[in-house]
Amino acid sequence: MSNKRLSDLPVAVSLDGSEYFEVVQGGTSKRATAQQIGETGLPGAIPTALGILIDYGTNVVQAGVQGSITVPFDCTLTSVTMLANTSGSVEVDVWKCSYTQFDGFSTHPASGDSICGGTPPAISSTTKYKNTTLTGWGTTFAEGDIIAFNVTGTATSINKLTVSLHVDRTVV
Repeated sequence: MSNKRLSDLPVAVSLDGSEYFEVVQGGTSKRATAQQIGETGLPGAIPTALGILIDYGTNVVQAGVQGSITVPFDCTLTSVTMLANTSGSVEVDVWKCSYTQFDGFSTHPASGDSICGGTPPAISSTTKYKNTTLTGWGTTFAEGDIIAFNVTGTATSINKLTVSLHVDRTVV
């Protein structure tokens, strides 16, 4: 799903003949007239998250690419969170390539595609990690980009891990 301009959205007509736009934000559907939108404006970005669950059952999370996702819309990375099922340590490098570049991990995505600026997210002797500054990180994603999650070494104690990329979806 790509971003759309307000003028490109379908206009609905209510029973009284008035026209409105159907706006969905945070799972809630709302009706707004063009005048209401002009007066209040739409948000410049809609917060959401992209992520992956790494689940090794009763075994400790192992090194290597644990999965990948496709970015469904243009967005900007605002923070990263990792949550583990038990106290331990793990590091996850985040790689990004375009859909065109993707070749099943032969050359893309790979370590050279890291967006972490040399500081991949890491849990160290605890159950959680959060980074809201993202210093040196690549933070722009385009619709169709591929994001891969690579555990850089065998975890200690952790067998279930969630990696969440918090993003703002651009509304144009």
